[in-house]
Amino acid sequence: MGVDVFNISDPIAFWTMMGVIVLVVLWVIDRATGAIRIVWSWFRRPKPAPPPAPSYPKINPPSRERPLVGRKKELEKIRDILASRHGVQITAANGVALKAEGGRGKTTLAREFAERFGKSYHGGKWLRAQSRQTLLEDLAALGEAAFAMPVPAVMAEAHGLAVLDRIVKSEARWLLVYDNVDDHSQINHLIAHGPKIDVIVTTRLGLGWDGFEPIDLEVLDFSTDDGDAVELLLQEARLAVNPTPETRAQAREVAEALGGLPLALVMAGTVLREDGIGLSDLRSEIAHVIARTPHNANYLDSVAGAVML
Repeated sequence: MGVDVFNISDPIAFWTMMGVIVLVVLWVIDRATGAIRIVWSWFRRPKPAPPPAPSYPKINPPSRERPLVGRKKELEKIRDILASRHGVQITAANGVALKAEGGRGKTTLAREFAERFGKSYHGGKWLRAQSRQTLLEDLAALGEAAFAMPVPAVMAEAHGLAVLDRIVKSEARWLLVYDNVDDHSQINHLIAHGPKIDVIVTTRLGLGWDGFEPIDLEVLDFSTDDGDAVELLLQEARLAVNPTPETRAQAREVAEALGGLPLALVMAGTVLREDGIGLSDLRSEIAHVIARTPHNANYLDSVAGAVML
C-alpha cells in the first residue's frame, strides 16, 4: 500500500505537504495580485495632456489719454448684444455699429470696451479702417502675429481675406474693432464673419450696416450740475476734486454752451487747465463766437473754434 501523507500518524509528511500547499497558494496569490496591480495601474494611468491651445495676440487698443466719463449704459448694451449672439450662425458679421457724428466719443467707447473685456477673448485686433490701405496693413500684421503668415510686399485684398479665413477656421473667440470707417463699400468685404467673432465698428455713416446692431451715441448729459458733461469738463480742467457748487454751476453752463459734445468738452478743459482762463470768461467767449457763426456751419468746427480762441 502507498504512504498516506495525510495520515496523522506521519506528522512530518503531513506538514511538509501543507507547507508545499501554502507556498503554492502564496505564489498564486502573488501572481494574481501582481496582475491586478498591472490592470489597476493601466486604468489609473494619467491621460496624455491635450496639446496646448494656440496663443493669439490680444486686442491692442490705442493708449488711453483719460478715464471714460459716462457711457455706462452704452457699454452694457455692447456687451449684452455681443453675448446674446454667441453660438448663433449668422450671414452678416456678428457685431455692433457705433454710429455718431464726429466728437461724440465712438473710438473712446470702443477702446473702453476692448480694455475691459478684450482679455476674455482668445485673440483680437484694433484695425484702422479709415481706408482700405490701412485696414489691409493691419490685417497683414495680424496674420503675421497670429498665424506666422508672411507680410506681402504689396498689400492685396487676397491676403487680407486669407487672414480672415484663418481667423474663422481657428475656432477661437476673437474681438475685432474696425475703427473710423469712412467708406463702407471699400471695406465691407473685409469684415470678419463667424459665430465666434465679435466685431465693433465705429463710423459716422448711418447706412450700410445690415446685420449689425446699431448704437447711436448721443451727447453727454448737461441738464444737472453733476451730469456726465459737467464731470468730463471738470476732470479735464483738473477741477474735479471737491468743486464748489458755484464751480459746478459754471461748468454746467459751459457744458451746455458746448452742447455736451465730448471732444469740445475735452478741448475746453485743456484751455481752462493750461491758459488759466476762468469758467465764466470761457462761457462768455463761447457764446460770443457761436453767436457769430453762420447757422449752416459745421457745429463741431464752430465749438472747436470757440474753445480754441
